[in-house]
Amino acid sequence: MTEVEVLVVGGGPAGSAVALELHRRGHDVLLVDSGASAGKICGEGILPLGWTVLEHLGVAQRIHQQAPIEELVYQMPHPSGNGLSRLKARLTLPSRGVCREELTRAMAESVAESGLSAWRQTRFRQLRRDSDGVRVGLEGRHEGEVRCRLLIGADGLHSRVREQAGLGSPRPRRFSRWGARMYFRESSSRRGVTVTLGEGLETYLTPLGG
Repeated sequence: MTEVEVLVVGGGPAGSAVALELHRRGHDVLLVDSGASAGKICGEGILPLGWTVLEHLGVAQRIHQQAPIEELVYQMPHPSGNGLSRLKARLTLPSRGVCREELTRAMAESVAESGLSAWRQTRFRQLRRDSDGVRVGLEGRHEGEVRCRLLIGADGLHSRVREQAGLGSPRPRRFSRWGARMYFRESSSRRGVTVTLGEGLETYLTPLGG
């Protein structure tokens, strides 16, 4: 059985970031990642606090394709039914538009070069508490059990770690959510993120550079 101080389940941006920071502070950390979040559909905009964290961890310097975000624009149908209502906010601190695959690559490179132990293509199966901490069952490329003093579940909205730890779960969904993503080139340079809210619809238009 492998024994570590901290086991982080989930190698997306949140899991990779916390694992890197704990490793930098001298803790014995193992990161376990199934790879499920690598191509996750998201808004692909990183706001000031998130970008500051990436700079601190040395990840931002590895992101080659990016675009500055200088403002956020929210728009929705006007109550009168004529046109759109808009709300704009200027960003005075660094923010960037980054393709999810580019962020995933940069995070994985930082983890690999840090010396942090990372088990890829490995899934969380179950947990069991004992007098010495938590025993976690894994499957996939690395199968078996890991004992840890601290277990961190960074495995997404519908976290199996949270569910099995008895920490509750999101409210039952009354509807299904679907995501789609498309990339295209514009003739002019976009300097902000535009979020459009409609009936049953939410879209993000984010500059990515490249």
